[in-house]
Amino acid sequence: MAAGSGTMVSGLVAAQGLRFVLQLIVARMLGDAAFGLFATVTTVILVAMAFATVGLNNGIIAIATRHRTNKDWPRFKGTLTLSFKLVFLTATLAFAAVFCGAWWTTSSPFYGQTASALLIASPTVLVGTLSLVVVGALWAVRDLRSVVIGEQFLQQGALIGLTVLFLALGWGIESVLLAFCLSYVLSLVFLIQRLVPQIRHLFGARGVAGVEEPKPLLAIALPQTVSDVTARLILQLDVLVLAYFASQADVGHYRAATSFALMGHIIVSAFIVIYKPVVSELLTRKDHKRLNELSKVMTRWLLILAAPVSMTLVIAPQLILSIMGKDFTVSASALQILILGQLVHYCFALSLPVLMMSDHAWRNMIYGVVSVGLNLALNVALIPDWGIEGAAIASAISLSTWATLRTIDVYRSFGVLPISRRAVEVIAFSILLTLFVLWCLGDAPSLFAQTAAAAAALAGFALIIGLMGLTPLDREVMEHLTQKVRGILGRA
Repeated sequence: MAAGSGTMVSGLVAAQGLRFVLQLIVARMLGDAAFGLFATVTTVILVAMAFATVGLNNGIIAIATRHRTNKDWPRFKGTLTLSFKLVFLTATLAFAAVFCGAWWTTSSPFYGQTASALLIASPTVLVGTLSLVVVGALWAVRDLRSVVIGEQFLQQGALIGLTVLFLALGWGIESVLLAFCLSYVLSLVFLIQRLVPQIRHLFGARGVAGVEEPKPLLAIALPQTVSDVTARLILQLDVLVLAYFASQADVGHYRAATSFALMGHIIVSAFIVIYKPVVSELLTRKDHKRLNELSKVMTRWLLILAAPVSMTLVIAPQLILSIMGKDFTVSASALQILILGQLVHYCFALSLPVLMMSDHAWRNMIYGVVSVGLNLALNVALIPDWGIEGAAIASAISLSTWATLRTIDVYRSFGVLPISRRAVEVIAFSILLTLFVLWCLGDAPSLFAQTAAAAAALAGFALIIGLMGLTPLDREVMEHLTQKVRGILGRA
C-alpha cells in the first residue's frame, strides 16, 4: 500500500505539471479566446465522462478487488465483464447525447463555434470513459504502475506532443481538440495491452465461467456517480456558466486564473494519498484520539507547504498570469479571490479521507450536491454583472461550504478536527504578512516589485515557521513524509 501511494503521488505531481504545460502552450500560441474555447469544450467532455462512468470505475475496484483477494475467480471475472458491458452502453449513450446536442447547436449564432468544436472532441467521451473503467480493472489487479504510465504520463504526454506538432503545422484550435481525443485513444490502447495479459487466464478454453452480480456492483457504483459528478462540477461549473453568459476570451482569462489557483491541489492530493492508509487503519482500530492528533499535525504541515504558493499568487498575480500571456493579467483579481476559497479548503482538506474511509461516505455526496446547487445559483446571480470576479466568488464560497460541512460532520461523528491552534498561527502569519506586503506595494506595482515583494514575503514566512519550532509529533510526521518523498523520487 505504501509503495502504491508513492507511485500515485509521483503520478499526480507529474500529471499536474504536464497539464499545466499543455495549457501554457495553448494559451501562448493561440491566445485567450482559443484557450477559452478549449477550456469550455474539455470541461463539457470531462463532465460527460463523469456521468458516463456511472461510478463503475470505482465499483470495479471495490468489488473486483474483494473477489481477487478471496480468490473467487468466477465472480472476479463476472465483475470485469459486467462492468465493461455496462460502461460500453453508458459511454455510447453519453457520446451520442453530446454529439447530437452539439450537432443541433451548430446553427446557433451565439454558440455555433463552441458546438462545432465539441463535435470534433465528442468521441473522447466514449474513449475516455472506457479508459477510466480499464484503469479501475488495473487497480483491481494492483498494477498501479500501468495506471500511472497510461492514464497520466502517456495521455498527457501524447496530448502535448500532438498539440505541438499540429500547431507547428499551422493548424488551429480544432487540431488541439483532435489531439485531445487521440491522446485518450493511445492511452486506452496502452491500458488494454497491460490489462489483457493479467486476466487472459480467466478466458478461453481453460478459463472459468463468470458469475455476474449487478446488485453489489451498482450498490457501490451508482452513489459514487453522484460524488464524481459533484466533485467535477464544484471545480468546473463556473466555466460552463461563464461560457453561457460571457465571451470565450473571458472563459480563457478565468481558466488561466483557476489553473494557477489549483496549483496547491498537488500538495493536497499528495497528503490525502499518503494519509488514506493511516486513516483506514485508525478507523478500524477506532483510535479516534490518535487520528485527531495526526490530522492536526498533517494539516499544519499541509498549510506550511501550501501557504508559500498561495502567498506568491496573491502578492504577484500579474507576474504569475503573464506567464500565459499579457492578455491574461486581467484575471488578477479573480485569482486572488479564488485563493481565499482555496485557503479554507486547505484547512479542512484532510476531513475528506476520514469521511470517505468511514461508513458515512454517502454524506459527502449530499454535501457535494448542496455545494453544487449553491455554486450554480451564485454563478447565475453574479456572473452577468461581475464577470470572472463573480465566477471566482461563487467558486470560493461553494468550495469553502463543501469543505466546512464535511469537517463539521467528521468532528461530530469522530471528534476529529483537522485545524489546531498551531495551524491557525500558520494561517494568521501568512495572511498578515501578505497583507503587509500588499500594503507596501501600493497600487499597480511593477513586475519587478512584485517579484521582490514575493521573495521577501516567502523569506519572512520561512523565518517565522523556523522560530515556531517542532513538536515530537511534528518530527514523527516529517520523518514519515521524508521517507515517502525519497521513495517517490526513487520510483520517479
